[in-house]
Amino acid sequence: MNITGGLICLNPELVDVDTTLENILLHVSLSPVLDSGDCQAAELLLLQACLNGLAIARVSLWCFDDERNVITREQLLDGDLPLSTEKATFHRRDLPAYFSALDHQRVIRVIDACNHPATAEFTESYLIPADIVSMLDVPIRFAGEMIGIICCEQKHKIKRWTDDETHFVAALADLYGRALTASQKKQYQQQLEQLNQQLERRVVERTEQLERHIAELQQTQAQLVESEKMASLGALVAGVAHEVNTPLGIAITANSHCIELTDRLHKLLTSNSLSRSKLETTIKALHDSHGVIERTLNRSAELVINFKKPQSINQAMIFKLLTWQSIYIRWYQP
Repeated sequence: MNITGGLICLNPELVDVDTTLENILLHVSLSPVLDSGDCQAAELLLLQACLNGLAIARVSLWCFDDERNVITREQLLDGDLPLSTEKATFHRRDLPAYFSALDHQRVIRVIDACNHPATAEFTESYLIPADIVSMLDVPIRFAGEMIGIICCEQKHKIKRWTDDETHFVAALADLYGRALTASQKKQYQQQLEQLNQQLERRVVERTEQLERHIAELQQTQAQLVESEKMASLGALVAGVAHEVNTPLGIAITANSHCIELTDRLHKLLTSNSLSRSKLETTIKALHDSHGVIERTLNRSAELVINFKKPQSINQAMIFKLLTWQSIYIRWYQP
């Protein structure tokens, strides 16, 4: 449909075809606009078909609210007026007879609208200002419910609506249900795409969050391993220090004993009281002490050398207590 100089021109798709009702209906039913999901374009296509098929100058599409107490004009095509999307509303409380007729969900076919019981309520507020003489209101049904009407109006003169014209508009009303289905499908697809995008964003966010947690865990693990290494090294050093201190302590004790024996021997020599037996006993004790010192120092040196070797802690630090036990036993023997 085109708009030239503010007036509605016939849709080129419909002008070029045979203007019989059947051909117009066939052409509309084959139009991709109905299945495009563009509900407004489909409305204009259907209303333009009404103008062309019925040779009238005014047609509109009206929809009920959920309680069916208000009906609102969604689209209006008037050959004498520019295209307008301005909405108009009618309330049940103001037009009880008209709404009662609509409640029967049947076609309202009126030749003289100003005097018909169903439409006379429109006379002052709607029919006379728009110069409307005849009306044809056809229900629009969707999902088993009446959701609105296609209102065909003849201006200036009476029009006697035929059965073929009524069936033609009813068929167009049914096609509007097809357009609504396509529109709903498009909306569902858009919602699904939005949900998929949200899901993808959440997956990306959760993946990034998981990667951060993994990195933190790896860092924590590395710190724990390092701490464990330091703890093991500390335990190793402490063990080595203990193992080294033990023979060194024995060596120091043996050395102190040697000093004591030497001092005692010196006093005996000074007092001229040193006997052969005491000298031999002292020399033997000194010899034993020197042996203990030598063995313990060698043991300390062996522990230090083993500590430097690249071997496991257990292999490097095994200490044979029996060896030191035997040294203690021999040292403190009378």
